[in-house]
Amino acid sequence: MFLTPDELVSLTGYKKAASQREWLALRGWKFEIDGHGKPVVLANYAVARLSGNRSNALPSSPLPNYDAIN
Repeated sequence: MFLTPDELVSLTGYKKAASQREWLALRGWKFEIDGHGKPVVLANYAVARLSGNRSNALPSSPLPNYDAIN
């Protein structure tokens, strides 16, 4: 469902969450931030984006609102 921590390191080249968030944001990737400050990227989004199929890169339903979780 989501990229694993190792996959995020592979994608961004960074281990630190802050650096991963910066890398993703600078390149226009859609992501959420979990309760530990780590970026969360949908695996399907990453596959679509990396394959050049940007029309299918965004899910048809909205991403979860993690801020609503207590």
